[in-house]
Amino acid sequence: ASEPLLGGEYVPTTDVGYITDLTELLDAIEQSTDSSKGLEFYKKVTDLASSTSLEHLSTVRTPHERANPLSSILKYALYRSDNGNGNEIHVSRDGMEFLDKPIDSYGDSIVIEEFNKRSGYNPVLTAETIRATNVWMGTANALYEGVALCKAESNGELVDGTVPGFVSIDDPNYVDPIDKAAAMWIGTHENKTSMEGESLYAWANRMDTIYFHIDDPSFSANDEILGGLKELKSDLATCVDVGTSQDDKVEMAYKMRVFADDVVKYMTVPLVQSLISSMAAILGFTTTDLKDIEDYVILYALVTLSPIEVCDSSSYDDMYATL
Repeated sequence: ASEPLLGGEYVPTTDVGYITDLTELLDAIEQSTDSSKGLEFYKKVTDLASSTSLEHLSTVRTPHERANPLSSILKYALYRSDNGNGNEIHVSRDGMEFLDKPIDSYGDSIVIEEFNKRSGYNPVLTAETIRATNVWMGTANALYEGVALCKAESNGELVDGTVPGFVSIDDPNYVDPIDKAAAMWIGTHENKTSMEGESLYAWANRMDTIYFHIDDPSFSANDEILGGLKELKSDLATCVDVGTSQDDKVEMAYKMRVFADDVVKYMTVPLVQSLISSMAAILGFTTTDLKDIEDYVILYALVTLSPIEVCDSSSYDDMYATL
């Protein structure tokens, strides 16, 4: 198993070192002023067996990804957007596109656009784009992979430790899905309160210092996410345990789905905070290059507003008018 994450706050029971290495690649991209070198880091594989890379997080569609409702909603929203091919016509699922590329690799499409944009390569924005698209959704996918694994177990589909779409839990190469999610969110971050670094955890901490929560000053998205990860890990271990009754496994599968939904809800907090922060900067509350600010607004609007518009158009209209 890997070393404990976040200074011992989360203890994985499987090897996720190749996933935490992705944080170091994000840092390398941010430090690189050469777009070709940055692209090399983006494509660098950290584990040959799983082909894991920052790029790979957005270019491979796995069976359990369908358990993630947000992924499907976001893809549909982007497909129906001005940059998708479903704005005026309906096409089959396999034919859906965004930025003239398959919808399943929408994150990679956004990232490549960022690498090649006419206004010039911005390594800081590119690293943030990868973090907010590929790594963020990769974390959510891993959470719902854990939910899907427990559901398969509760349905009696897990025979001899194997179910279609999953590595056997008895296989030496098995990686706990919740460990995956924790590794993607925390990365190589060690200090619970630090804002330094390229992990999603550090990014959420940075957003937390910008926004003081009037209703609950003690609120921390990271605290809620970390607590949810620990609970989900414990629940999944119970769910796949041979000593757990079938009725308890059914109940555990439902409980895990609720907890996964909650964790993703808290993961969304820094996305919305980043969007509002960028829009506030455009309105003149901070002094930064306007073009760069606009790029940040576009990034966070893509990943935050599109699903809201699909799920609740009236709320979207109200929020759009307010913003």
